Amino acid sequence: MSWIENTDLNTGVLWNIVDFDIFIHDNRPMYIYLILFVLCPCANASRMKLIAGHVIFRHGDRTPLASYPSNPIKEKSWPNGYGHLTSIGIEQQYRLGQYLRIRYGSILSTTFDPREIFVRSTDFDRTLMSAESNLHGLYHQRNISNNRTSVQPIPIHTERAANDVLLGQNYCPIVNRITSEAYQSETFKQLNEFYQPFFEKLQMWTNASNITLYNTQHIPDSVLVAHIHNKAPAWATEDVRKTLAEINNIIFYFSFVNDTVKRIRGGPVIQDVWSNMNRSVHHDTFYKLRMYSAHDTTVSAALAFLRIHYPFQPQVTPTKLTTTRSILFLIF
Repeated sequence: MSWIENTDLNTGVLWNIVDFDIFIHDNRPMYIYLILFVLCPCANASRMKLIAGHVIFRHGDRTPLASYPSNPIKEKSWPNGYGHLTSIGIEQQYRLGQYLRIRYGSILSTTFDPREIFVRSTDFDRTLMSAESNLHGLYHQRNISNNRTSVQPIPIHTERAANDVLLGQNYCPIVNRITSEAYQSETFKQLNEFYQPFFEKLQMWTNASNITLYNTQHIPDSVLVAHIHNKAPAWATEDVRKTLAEINNIIFYFSFVNDTVKRIRGGPVIQDVWSNMNRSVHHDTFYKLRMYSAHDTTVSAALAFLRIHYPFQPQVTPTKLTTTRSILFLIF
């Protein structure tokens, strides 16, 4: 299993995914061989064979989700309005699809085969369009269904948000209660008090009221996204943006600090991955690649469930060069 954040230096495109690979060794699909192979580079790599992959990724770059009172950039100034995929986001996902073709080209046919790949998305335009853009990159110049057209439709499965347990979009009173309790902890209160002077300045800049860690009113998102598109206000200096990013990270950390929340929000998608892994190693019918197009909360929940300590908001666009980090994923 890998957590991948990798920036293309030529385009500034950042890939932000969690992926899971299954290998077999000597025709024996035992995870222990993966560990021995990783720990012992002298192992016979030619006898290792990739048989299945699973990818969970956040949608590409999008417009802000909301605004603030003093913001001169109104919703009509953003292509397609708030919360939609941008041209940058389309390119990000297309290039991610190209990367996945390189990574999984050994197990996928060059043309689309519905028996090989299954794509699941949340029911949001930006995630559905991200999945579609990704698939264009994955099957670039190979998506020809017949001699009369150059189009190969590929199904993207989804579920209404209210019912989407798999990718963690459904309403859950237990999660809401536990999250509220986390926000009432002494640590959270101390952090809120620490940032209070900054919030007072933020209220002056934005004309918003009652800004706290409990209620940031989408201001960090609005400002950070505007900066990416060269539309940030003059007061949004590098130091201000850094503080806003810190605030986002704190909120994400406390959103998944509880084990019950990790299980409810991250457990279903990991269970889905595990089920397909089981089928693949026992030679049952399985998909060679399962893709999940979702949100920062989905990626964070999956990492939190696996107890991988990455308590920050997964990004869709780069603020700095990051490197690929491989992490062992062991299931007994």
